[in-house]
Amino acid sequence: MQFLPVEEQLAVLRRGVEKIVPEQELAEKLKWSRETGTPLRVKYGIDPTGINLHLGHTVPMRKMRQFQELGHQAVIIIGNYTALVGDPS
Repeated sequence: MQFLPVEEQLAVLRRGVEKIVPEQELAEKLKWSRETGTPLRVKYGIDPTGINLHLGHTVPMRKMRQFQELGHQAVIIIGNYTALVGDPS
């Protein structure tokens, strides 16, 4: 698979965020991905405090979609333990 140049991918991923931490590490992984033709597998895990997802979950989910649009694999893992037992905080 042919990926966009690293700087172009970073430009897409920088949109809508204040800072990528650590950005250099992400750049190195994107470079490896481009050189090998292997998509990154990006994982996002959430354990909602209630039974519903809400607007606050959309920002990282949209970022995951951007990774998909760039040709990478997005994996979203939704747990339910906190919702079952209640938020201890």
